[in-house]
Amino acid sequence: MDRLVAASEVGPEQAELNKKGVSRAIADFRAERQVDTSGLLPFIASLLNGLFGPHNATFVRGDDAIYPPDIARRVAHGTRALVTCGTADTNVPCRTTPPLLTALAAARTTGPGLRVLPGLDHFLHPAGTPVNDQMIAPAAQRALHDFVFSLHTAGS
Repeated sequence: MDRLVAASEVGPEQAELNKKGVSRAIADFRAERQVDTSGLLPFIASLLNGLFGPHNATFVRGDDAIYPPDIARRVAHGTRALVTCGTADTNVPCRTTPPLLTALAAARTTGPGLRVLPGLDHFLHPAGTPVNDQMIAPAAQRALHDFVFSLHTAGS
């Protein structure tokens, strides 16, 4: 919504109403109440109705029930962990990684830890690359290569 406001595609008031509406819809879904998307911009209502509709609700509920830091706290001590964070990832922004990193540290995992990948999206592509592009960006390839190489050298 903030990007739409910055691009003058929606006004600040409309953006705020839609942010509140999305929060309300998520709360309704989590409480297993009827999701109300009335008053939302059509593309947002359509997205939420698709996500929370009968075809996806079971998957979304299962996915929503998993909080990665809770899982990370149970990782075996000494497990080597790589966390990547693309600066253009709007699905899981870099600012959301601290709880996961804290949980991995509490589990006493080892590195390489966090690798920030400038300009990459959630799919490890340069921002704007089609989702179905099969090639990941060179920076992501390097991070994965370094991780796998570190596993190999740790075992020798």
